[in-house]
Amino acid sequence: MRKNMKFKYLTSLTLALGLVFSSLVTAAPKDRTQLLLDASGMSEQIGMLANMVSSSVLQGETDMSPEEREKTSEVFAKAFHEDKFKSFVHDEVNAALSPKDVEALLVWYGSDLGKRITSAETLATNAPQQELLTVLNKSRENQALMKIAADVLALTKSSELVIELQKNIALSAFAAASAHQAPGKPLNFDQVKPLIDQQMEMNRGQVEVMMLAYILYGWKDITMDDLKKYEAVLQAEAGTKFLESGNAGIFKGMSLAFSDAIYNLVELYNVKSKDDNT
Repeated sequence: MRKNMKFKYLTSLTLALGLVFSSLVTAAPKDRTQLLLDASGMSEQIGMLANMVSSSVLQGETDMSPEEREKTSEVFAKAFHEDKFKSFVHDEVNAALSPKDVEALLVWYGSDLGKRITSAETLATNAPQQELLTVLNKSRENQALMKIAADVLALTKSSELVIELQKNIALSAFAAASAHQAPGKPLNFDQVKPLIDQQMEMNRGQVEVMMLAYILYGWKDITMDDLKKYEAVLQAEAGTKFLESGNAGIFKGMSLAFSDAIYNLVELYNVKSKDDNT
């Protein structure tokens, strides 16, 4: 009898543990695409880009009251919130990469070398400008190193991202000032956008130099053999699809965030103008 009871107890316990284990196994798997975005440093880059727009729009703006500045900042902070960008990038990358691609890239970014390069490139974004330029000038003598840096810059399209970011900041600043000064009037982007585009293209050379400086500074303690391995990963089909889809998500996010910000900004000052006139 006791053996029977013990057997029943063990059977019940086993079934209970089995159900628990089954629920863990059949639960939604970890989001491997999100793990890739985090491991590659792309998530952090997205956060930096998004926050840079919302924090830079009102620099130099002196005509707004503290309350107006706060409300305008809230509009851009909400429109350019990093979670929105991350969602766009996640969806683009998830659609572009196969599970096999994701796993292959996770192996690289999870390796000691992958982690070291990603960490070094992230830390380089905080380096003083003079140190960046010093490393750049020293690196110019190494043609092989400069070629890899130029190839990676082209693959990542970092310069294009920065230029697009600057365009969004300039257009957002124009929109904020115009909506504040002339509420209810349409914003004339057709007139100002070509001027901003022209100015940004004039700055392209300077942007490319600085992006090369960031790359080379991050690589200053990485051997050429290891950098060649890194370049090979980015040039492989999975690496190329990852970079292209990630950039597509960021560009899409910036475009939609800008449209969202402008719509809400116009609404904000139209309402304020009506309130002031009543």
